[in-house]
Amino acid sequence: MSRGDEATDPPWKKIKSVPPDLIVSVGSGQSKQEFECYKVVLCFASDFFDSVLCPRMKEGTLSKIEFPTRDPREWKLFYEFIHPAIIGMMFRDEINEENALKLLPWFDEFEMSDELEECRQIEMRRIDAEIKRN
Repeated sequence: MSRGDEATDPPWKKIKSVPPDLIVSVGSGQSKQEFECYKVVLCFASDFFDSVLCPRMKEGTLSKIEFPTRDPREWKLFYEFIHPAIIGMMFRDEINEENALKLLPWFDEFEMSDELEECRQIEMRRIDAEIKRN
């Protein structure tokens, strides 16, 4: 398991005056990585996180949430889409044909309907183009 270093740290900003308040553990075995995140970022992005990170839930109390069957690289991609420091930056990726299939299950699981619909539309366009080519 790795906690990240300068070379692999995600590009999202950590606020000096407010430390991250959540550990997100993604993957298992050698591929397991832990990410320092902000609960508020996740809760504003998704009702799922808002519910699961409330003080009554284990994850909210422990300030840790685990996704052992997920890919840490996909978590980075997902968190980059919802982090406010990334949203305003010029290098923020858009949902596109290359990442839509990776992001779709995250948006679906966390009930992010606008982003989910955008992924679905991209996939429908890709399928339509494939059908027309054949």
